[in-house]
Amino acid sequence: MSGLARFTPWGLAAVATLLFVGLVLYASPDFRGDDQYWYLADTETLLAGGEPLSNNLYPAQILGPAANRPPYFLHHILCNYLVLPAAWAAGAFYGWLLTNLAASWLTAVLAGVLVWRFCGTRIALLAYSTFLVLPLTIRQTSQINAEAMIAFWAVLGTVLYVFAGQRRWCWVLLWLVAAAAFYCRVSFLPILFLVPVAYIWQHRGSPAGPARWIALVAGVWLLSVLAMLIQPRWFPEAVANDMAGILNTAIPGQTDNMYGYFQVDPLPVTTGQLAHKFAANLLWQAWPVSWKWLIFYLPYNLCILACLLGWFGRICPSPPSRRLIQAALVLFGLHLATVLLTQNTFRYLMPSMPPLVAVATVVFITLRLPARWAGAAWAAGLLLLLVADGVVVQSLRQKALREGWVRNTLQAVIDANLPAGQTVLVEAVTNEFPLWGYVLRPRRAVFVRPQYTAAQYDRLRRASGADWLICREDSPLRQHYAAEGEPSWHFRPAPYDKYVLLHLAEP
Repeated sequence: MSGLARFTPWGLAAVATLLFVGLVLYASPDFRGDDQYWYLADTETLLAGGEPLSNNLYPAQILGPAANRPPYFLHHILCNYLVLPAAWAAGAFYGWLLTNLAASWLTAVLAGVLVWRFCGTRIALLAYSTFLVLPLTIRQTSQINAEAMIAFWAVLGTVLYVFAGQRRWCWVLLWLVAAAAFYCRVSFLPILFLVPVAYIWQHRGSPAGPARWIALVAGVWLLSVLAMLIQPRWFPEAVANDMAGILNTAIPGQTDNMYGYFQVDPLPVTTGQLAHKFAANLLWQAWPVSWKWLIFYLPYNLCILACLLGWFGRICPSPPSRRLIQAALVLFGLHLATVLLTQNTFRYLMPSMPPLVAVATVVFITLRLPARWAGAAWAAGLLLLLVADGVVVQSLRQKALREGWVRNTLQAVIDANLPAGQTVLVEAVTNEFPLWGYVLRPRRAVFVRPQYTAAQYDRLRRASGADWLICREDSPLRQHYAAEGEPSWHFRPAPYDKYVLLHLAEP
């Protein structure tokens, strides 16, 4: 026997599972990143019994539309609470790691279930194994980010949609899963309103009259509106961006993804800026700015091509397979809407990846290529993925170990030189500033940038009550804030070796 028939499916799945767990654990000896510090600090706050409030403050919360609003978590979502059972048992960091491991493993199982429905157990186990060793899966599972959990809701909803048929309880559960996904990421809101439409479409041959369908859609849409209205009450965030704020976020060369937090005077929305942003984000999807990110984007884009081939080429003509492709295309559409409106980052690929892997597997098998060729192609693909995994996990491990040492060094300096209960102005000019917010706890960190007027700087100081400043030695902020004497401390580890701690003079 040769090709696909030669592999031992259960053995391959077992090896893939062990590799997946081992690579994730190897990649994460410590925590690192940017958003990761917010998620971890928020989990530690909840574990301590605190309210969902952060020590991070931004100009928009002091001078802008969010003034006088409590400093809620920056990412206040359902995932913050889903991780708590494991965090109570293993601590915040390992709680996130264990939760992500479980979520990604269950996601791989469900992706396999989707393939099993059309191709049987052997190919389903191959799809399961492939998803687990994707560099995107390894990377996102090893990081304190929400995408691994969101991917679970996305693939669970896909399974329910494919298998629902006439089972009403499946449709009810599908709406609940969509609501859970929405509470993890607001971009899933359209799914809440699509579920009743999909139900009617799947039952279009039934004798029910138009009045019954209208009542059903109206009732579920009313529930969806209620779920939407409840969301900001259950999960209030530090800054609630309106559509103008979202559209002005991450415009290449003009704003970044923290626009809504640092902008005090909102910018107008212009057609030219939006066209530039949409074009840049769309181009990024096809060819990311950094070639090293191709290891995340290339498998995703190949799955999209397979999905389009399956739909327009009528390669998968059965109703269940069409439903699978429909679900994958809808999730891809949500992904495109998200990256066009906000920013294109490889983390956002994760939620729609599992159904796309399932579709790509079904399409690949349905093509009925010669077994030897198909087996060789898949084996070569898996080998390339494992090589890419090695590069990814080694990079993540080195960064985590280095950042852990830097963080602990800064923490020791802060604790020795800055009393608890203080408020500190922190210059935020690079992506390293979330680490400052973490090491300064329980002190308040007010992040500022060199872009405000003298009056606004004065108001930021007075409104926050800050008596300390952390900034670069040559920072223009020192022109606005007078210090008492020389810097209290020069920080040592790079990239923070140019920063100083200053005690501010009385305003």
